[in-house]
Amino acid sequence: MSDPFSRLAARMDAITVRKMGKTASINDVDM
Repeated sequence: MSDPFSRLAARMDAITVRKMGKTASINDVDM
């Protein structure tokens, strides 16, 4: 999980959760 894409995806997930206040659901898959 040290490749740039994984780090970027993890960062985006964290921002999304922070904005929505709950787990983001993308394509019906809980992230």
